[in-house]
Amino acid sequence: MLKSLLEAPKAISPEDGYFLAAQQIAFTLCRDAVWADEHCNWLGWSMVPLGPKNLPVYSNCEANIYCGTAGISIFLAHIQNLAPDDVIFDTLSGALKHAIHYADFYGIGYFTGKEGIASALITAGYLCEQPAWIDTGRDIIVKSAKEIDPASIGHKQLDMIGGLAGVIPLYLHYAKLFDLKFLHNKAVELGKCLIAKSHQDVSGISWPSEMPRTANLTGYAHGTSGILSALIDLHKATNDPVYLDVAAKTLAYERNSFDTASQRWQDFRIKEIDPALASPTANGTPAAPHIMQAEVSDVSQPVAWCHGALGIGYARLRCLETPLETTKCRDEIELVRKLAQGLLKTPRTAGDFGLCHGLCGAADFLLETDRCFKTTASETAKDSIADFGNLIREWSHSGLPWPCGVDDQGDNPTLLQGTAGIGMTLLRMTNSDKISSPLVISAASS
Repeated sequence: MLKSLLEAPKAISPEDGYFLAAQQIAFTLCRDAVWADEHCNWLGWSMVPLGPKNLPVYSNCEANIYCGTAGISIFLAHIQNLAPDDVIFDTLSGALKHAIHYADFYGIGYFTGKEGIASALITAGYLCEQPAWIDTGRDIIVKSAKEIDPASIGHKQLDMIGGLAGVIPLYLHYAKLFDLKFLHNKAVELGKCLIAKSHQDVSGISWPSEMPRTANLTGYAHGTSGILSALIDLHKATNDPVYLDVAAKTLAYERNSFDTASQRWQDFRIKEIDPALASPTANGTPAAPHIMQAEVSDVSQPVAWCHGALGIGYARLRCLETPLETTKCRDEIELVRKLAQGLLKTPRTAGDFGLCHGLCGAADFLLETDRCFKTTASETAKDSIADFGNLIREWSHSGLPWPCGVDDQGDNPTLLQGTAGIGMTLLRMTNSDKISSPLVISAASS
């Protein structure tokens, strides 16, 4: 009964090479877990801000989806659903207990907030037939929704990775799943807040953030593409044309950032800040991040989920579900597909296999386009996906540390930057129609 509410694979051959490689990653995670009573966590490399730079630090994981136990739990739950094992179940339970313990320490958000922890509990609960996990996740979602005051929402609480754009689809999804009209109404209230926080000019509609930048950001994790996806969910849930109108103008802003020479979208982040420019102004107030101009800007055109083409491609796939679907959207998707295939031709000395800004993110996008277009890999990117899958399987037998999302460092166990995400990609290699992308948040599949 519980499994029927959440699509999951029912039959995978134990001889399947991708699955066996994913299972090996799961058992390695179980081996490396660090226990305290009934809770477990992991150690790994992460990037920590120190002054104007981010530096690699070896430390314990957090509790969230992006870089913590909640995200690792999602991968372990899928493995447990496919091939039940007592060790994996015990490790999954310990990871969820750690995530629950720290949920109240987080703000709102899916990838970096408490809603993501709740979603991991609910997902694992359905996959592993554990009603108590579902109940706990639902309680966290409801409690957080009741506590959110739209008047207190700031610029750092708008995007997909840790703000309203990730929360709104979850609320809409769980409003239906648990028949909670309150969550639907809250999502609509937050949607109005999101629009009120927008900025409109001749180039379109965009949103501010606290990230240093030369212009409002594009892309999925922190910019316009992630917010565009939330607007699409709101339109589908309410039929309110306002959301579609804002979504169209958001598309316009992002398209105005497209560089025809490189055939990519501009990334307006400022990678490193000159401390002198970040010092207080004459009246004693700090300089605003968005006015640190081009002399300290490192404008680029990345191909990644977090910033750049891949994340923008995911948003264009969402546009196919709406009147925003145009030939131009499909052309943009095809462009991103070619960029993703190019990444997967990277030599075997690749520095990052992760989902967020590595090769698994490119593979996941190709798998997602196949699913959305109802095609098979043989008709689209079979060779790229198969070659990359073989590379992952070979690496799993090498005994070498996985190239993860913290450059030039060792293993990272997490979902978005490390081995849990690599394992999820392996599972999706043959089951992308049944296992949702961990990079896409929508009211239909959250």
